[in-house]
Amino acid sequence: MAKKKPKVGRPRRHEGMRLSKNRTFRIRDDLDLHLETAARLSGRSVSEEIEYRLDRTFLEGRFTPPRHEDAIRAVRLAMDKSSFGAYWPGPPFDEEQRAEAEEVRTVVNIIIAAVAKLPPEPLPVEKWSTEAGEWARTLLQMIHVEWPPDLSSLAKRMEEERRKRLEAYYAERAEQDARFPRKTKKAPAKEPEKK
Repeated sequence: MAKKKPKVGRPRRHEGMRLSKNRTFRIRDDLDLHLETAARLSGRSVSEEIEYRLDRTFLEGRFTPPRHEDAIRAVRLAMDKSSFGAYWPGPPFDEEQRAEAEEVRTVVNIIIAAVAKLPPEPLPVEKWSTEAGEWARTLLQMIHVEWPPDLSSLAKRMEEERRKRLEAYYAERAEQDARFPRKTKKAPAKEPEKK
C-alpha cells in the first residue's frame, strides 16, 4: 500500500471551510493604518482582522435590537471622537486627558439615559446594586481592565454579599447532610503482601 505524501505548504486556518472568495476593495490611508495597527495588536494578519471585524458586525445585528445597536455605536463614536481615538491611554491621565475622559463619560451617560428612559443623573455609588457591580467586574476582567480603586466601597459590599451567599450555601449543605447522611463505601481491606 502506497504511503500518502504529506501536504506541502501552510496548514489551513479555517479547517473544513473552503475560502474561495477573494474580495478586492479600496480604502483610505488612515483606515488602512487603523487596520494594520489593530491587526498587529491582536496578532492577526490584516486579512484576518478585516474578516474578524466584518464577522462581528453581522453578529451584532443578530443578537441586539437595532436601537441598542445604535446606542452602542453612538458610545463608540463618542470614545473615538476624543483625541485618544480608538486606543485610550492607560492611567495616569494628565489634567487635559482627564477632562476629556469626563466629557466622554457625560456623553455616554446621556446616551444610556435617553435609550433606557432613565433620569439623567446616575444613582450615587451607595445605591448601586452589587449584582451590577459583579457584572461590571466580569466585563472588566474580559477586557483586562482593573477594578477602579475609587469604587472600593462597592467592592466591599460585593465581597460581603458573596460571603453571605457562601455561608447560606454551606449552611444549607450542612442541613441537607444532617437530614440525609451520605453513605460512604468502605475501602476494601488490603491483602498482605506475599514474599
